Amino acid sequence: NPPRALAGDRRPYFNVLCSHRVEALIIVEGQADAVTLSGWGFPALALAGSGLTGDLVSRLQRHAKRGATLYVVPDADGRTDVAGLAETVGPLLRVVTLPEGVADTNAWAQQGATAEDFRGLLDAAPYWLDLQIENAAAAQGVARDKAVEALFPLLAQLPPIALARYKGRVTKALKEIGARDFDRFLRAARQAQADQHAPAEVLEGHYPVIAPALDFLDNLAVVTVPLLAKKVDGRLAHFPYLVTSDRQIIPADGERMVDIGGRTVILRDPPAALGNVTRWKYSDIRAYLKGDAPDPVETYLEVERLLDRYIDFRDEGTSDVLALWVMGTYLYPLFEAFPYVALMGPKGSGKTKTLDVIAKLAFNARVSSSMSPASLFRVVQATRGMLGIDEAERLGNSKDPIAADLRLLLNAGYKRGSPAIRCEGDDHQVVEFEVYGPKMIASIRGLEDVLESRCILINMLRTAGHKGNLVVSEYSEDWARARHGLYCFALQHFEDVRDRYLAGAGADGLNNRQAELWRPILAIAAYLDDCGANGLLALIQDYAKRKATEAEEINLDDWRLALLLALHKLAVLENSTEVTPKEVRDTMADFLDESDGISAQWVGYRLREFGFQRRRTGKKRLYPVSAQSVMDVMLRYGVESAEDGKAV
Repeated sequence: NPPRALAGDRRPYFNVLCSHRVEALIIVEGQADAVTLSGWGFPALALAGSGLTGDLVSRLQRHAKRGATLYVVPDADGRTDVAGLAETVGPLLRVVTLPEGVADTNAWAQQGATAEDFRGLLDAAPYWLDLQIENAAAAQGVARDKAVEALFPLLAQLPPIALARYKGRVTKALKEIGARDFDRFLRAARQAQADQHAPAEVLEGHYPVIAPALDFLDNLAVVTVPLLAKKVDGRLAHFPYLVTSDRQIIPADGERMVDIGGRTVILRDPPAALGNVTRWKYSDIRAYLKGDAPDPVETYLEVERLLDRYIDFRDEGTSDVLALWVMGTYLYPLFEAFPYVALMGPKGSGKTKTLDVIAKLAFNARVSSSMSPASLFRVVQATRGMLGIDEAERLGNSKDPIAADLRLLLNAGYKRGSPAIRCEGDDHQVVEFEVYGPKMIASIRGLEDVLESRCILINMLRTAGHKGNLVVSEYSEDWARARHGLYCFALQHFEDVRDRYLAGAGADGLNNRQAELWRPILAIAAYLDDCGANGLLALIQDYAKRKATEAEEINLDDWRLALLLALHKLAVLENSTEVTPKEVRDTMADFLDESDGISAQWVGYRLREFGFQRRRTGKKRLYPVSAQSVMDVMLRYGVESAEDGKAV
């Protein structure tokens, strides 16, 4: 068979005897089977691996509606979706069973079977409904109850004469069901089908919609926690529970409309209970429900202590910034954007170890290496947790199966309201995934510019002290106690953080991009500062401004940086009010080791790029400048002049 990329999607095959008026149609799996049946004189359709797609479903339903007899001949490998076909065309689908040991119709023909032999199988083929009645009669206990329950929706599809005939068969095969029971169960099945096809009640705008994993309304916060529990039927598993800011715990039993604190909310998705680890211990949840309220400053200090204990950070304040970032992973749906963290450094500099520590603390943290591409988007949407990406060099590898998915996820996941759009399944259904949320990326070589601009960059170096020998394990610290403080902080203090975020607390002095990047961290720092962490906001502001300056300087290549410094010398130090590209080019040589290759034309283009407009005087090209205009451009790019030693 040719590759799918060349041949296109698989399609069903209709043999030459098929038409829209056939009295009987035989459904087989393989094209060779349909060709064999054509030679025997039977109209046949081969699914050919195409599945029950929209167009095929419509065609089969038209055949069934006009009264054609439909047969299915399952292959011996069990892959034929007989139940799906019966659901599509109705319970009077006839199921043909090939002789034992025969793989399919074509193989049977090769063994010497004839058209008459096949006609005999058709005549003996039972209806799908008869097979379900036999299964229900043979079952015992709970299995029998489920089989009987599944039987009546099939019976409800029958026309009156066929239904009268099957009523006797059912009451005879299932002794516990009398005529009255049959009628009652049938009415219930018909009512369920009517309800299913009834016009939907429009709820849009009447009730707030929340993502159950983690979300916030005006005065309500909700988080989903999987807890090990035993159901009445004896099932033992992790089941999802909603824990709320008004100190309620609500079992998520599949209902999408939930009453919380006297108000009805709609859950956007069914709550997920992924994995077999409880991130918030039930004993701590009970303490919270009874009023336990860890001090938010103490929570911050504990997270910062854990980070500082295991990781030897290069810059002062980094452990504080990351502690606030971890706290933000429990609050990020409050914000319009939430920064990524990029850990940059050589091998052995502690990047993976930092990821390990963060994964113990951050909300629903997971590392991408443990997930397949198919599950990546679903897990991020369902859990709303922090995603760690180690060895991010793979992002540039076109042969890495997960790299393209990670790039799509990272491009869409920085800001609220930018879903990742994928085509899934054989029918290429368009699916949107909400992947906004915290991401931490570890890389040796660095990141491409757009992705890097969405990150707080943390430069890592190898440690020379004892921290390098400390092992991060589940038992080395009371991680659960630290997470308890983080859960309580999010549920009890989200309104205070949101108020400071909306007020732009601490973001003065940062340009638009950097303010967007740092505003969530600064808002949390401002609230903790007000709660008693004196000096924390000033520390984070200073750190943010340093990082912003580094980021802006990184965005300028050496020639552009030298051009701005040359303008500073000419306009600020020498009070020039007009400059020519040649003067700027010659002055740039003072700030470059090698200036060969810089043309006056290039300088002219760059001056206009920075907003300086040209004025012609004869053959001379003059650019009006002022100390204020030059200082403004340098401020916007975070360039510092060595002459006055002042960051501008």
